[in-house]
Amino acid sequence: MDTLPPPAQRDIPADLPDRLKEMTNLLEMPITQLVQSEDHLCVALDGVAERLPSDLGQVLLRVADLNLYREEVTKASARIAARQNETELRKEITKESLALHQQRSTLADDSAQSALDSELPKPRRTKNRIAE
Repeated sequence: MDTLPPPAQRDIPADLPDRLKEMTNLLEMPITQLVQSEDHLCVALDGVAERLPSDLGQVLLRVADLNLYREEVTKASARIAARQNETELRKEITKESLALHQQRSTLADDSAQSALDSELPKPRRTKNRIAE
């Protein structure tokens, strides 16, 4: 006595797990790559969308429309990259600024010492004149 699988299982194509795995791999991509390769997702989804639970099908169909957001994703990625570069630039500027402040302090100390050294002979000459 053969028992038939439930009707829902009989309608499932044999390659459904492979297609779902492919979609999963696509969805795990970074967003910039996903919006570039959404055509692959559409192709994978076309054959199985009607066999998926309605909630999952709706979500995946929305993801398939990511090409509509490609420009926004590209601009946002550029802003993120610019901010990361900005942080590095700020670190570099801070480092150079600290080095210049240190150099200025050293020069100020040296010029104060030079001023004292140049003033030192005057009192000695005056003392020598008084002694004569």
